[in-house]
Amino acid sequence: MDYLTTYPPQPKSRVLDVGCGWGLTSIFLAKQFGADVTAIDIDPGVEPFLQLQARINDCLIRFEEARFEDFTHEDLARFHTIVAADICFWDEMVHPLKDFIYRALEAGVKQIYIADPGRPPYWELCDYCVEAFDAEIVTRRIYKPWKTEKFILSINRQ
Repeated sequence: MDYLTTYPPQPKSRVLDVGCGWGLTSIFLAKQFGADVTAIDIDPGVEPFLQLQARINDCLIRFEEARFEDFTHEDLARFHTIVAADICFWDEMVHPLKDFIYRALEAGVKQIYIADPGRPPYWELCDYCVEAFDAEIVTRRIYKPWKTEKFILSINRQ
C-alpha cells in the first residue's frame, strides 16, 4: 500500500488483485483511488471476509474464485493493473507466474506489481522478469512499529 501511494494507479483503473486473501489491497485501491477492482483467490473461504471488509469500508469489490493460470488473454485485456502480494512461495509457482505475466503484458496490461518478503522462488521470478520485461525491483523498508524490508516486482508499460 505504501508503494501504491507513491506510484498510484490511474483514477478509476480496472485492477486485478491476484491471491487477494481478505482483500486489504483491493479495498485500499477502491477507496483511495476509485479503482474498479476484481479480486481473485483460489480459496473461496476468503470471500465472506473480503466482502465484510468491503462493506465496512463502503466500497464494492468483485470476487472470483480463480487461479491466475485460468486467465486467458481476453480475460486479462479487461485490466489496466495487476497487483499481488505473497503469491510466489513455492518453486512450482514460478513457471505459471512467468506465463501469467507474459499473457498479461501481451493482453495490454500496463502495470504489474508483485510484493513479497523475498523468498527464493520470488527472486527467480524477479530475475526472469528483469531480463524478459525490463522489470524493476523496488525495496521498501519500515522501521516502526518494527523494522522490516519487503520487495516489489514492478513492470510498468505506461
